[in-house]
Amino acid sequence: MLKWLMERIKNIILCPVNWFWEQYNKYKKNENYLKIIGLFSISVGSLLSIVVALAYLLSIPVTYLISHPEWIFVGFLIYLLYSYGKSQSIANQEHNKQQQVIIEEADQLALEDNASRGYEPICTFMFQVLREVAEEANLKLPALIGDIEMPVNKYDVINGITYYYFVCYKKTIELLDDNEIEIMERQITSAISRKLKSQANSSMILESYKDENGTFYNGVCLDSVEDMGTYIKLTVVPMTPQYALLLRNQKQRALMRSDAKSDFSTSWDDQL
Repeated sequence: MLKWLMERIKNIILCPVNWFWEQYNKYKKNENYLKIIGLFSISVGSLLSIVVALAYLLSIPVTYLISHPEWIFVGFLIYLLYSYGKSQSIANQEHNKQQQVIIEEADQLALEDNASRGYEPICTFMFQVLREVAEEANLKLPALIGDIEMPVNKYDVINGITYYYFVCYKKTIELLDDNEIEIMERQITSAISRKLKSQANSSMILESYKDENGTFYNGVCLDSVEDMGTYIKLTVVPMTPQYALLLRNQKQRALMRSDAKSDFSTSWDDQL
């Protein structure tokens, strides 16, 4: 506030000075020195008037404070209180940030621990699924659980969602096109659904999830299939509220893109 006030006062004081130099540059070209002297006199007179007026205005509160020094103490006390409050507010914000970091780190560690403990049952489940769907999807039949395990980086926890990674070797080394990958995704997803239903009463229960909109999701979802040449990489996610929300948002964005494309095509056809 004080800085802004001082800046305003400076601009007011310099106003006639700046005005003079603007006029000076204009009349100097015509060598009209008499006009320049007149403008200088006006500028100096305006400057003195402004300085005197400001001095008078500033003298009023100064005179009052000299007569009532207790207000100086009150003002200083208010300044100290607000300065202390500001420092406390900054300290509280820093403390809250540190606490939030600690909580987030603890949550991440808990998620990592859950992901580690959940790997074995998910791996067993996917081994059964891939053995069931291998022939249909033109994949090699895995003989051992180790055949579908990634050598490193078996899972990731990203934004509260656990992604498990598995492999299954192909019968050919030819790269699959997008349509073939889409068909394979449907085949594996169907196999996952069948296996979940068949294990509904087993000890390894992977329960389905119902979101707030009433949409049901499998307890295990196939997130993606990637063709890595000699094998496919599968990303599998145990269903959670966070992942259900992610799927819903992805679906909404896909619908919006589809609608936008449809509107563009309609508009283009109308123009033609």
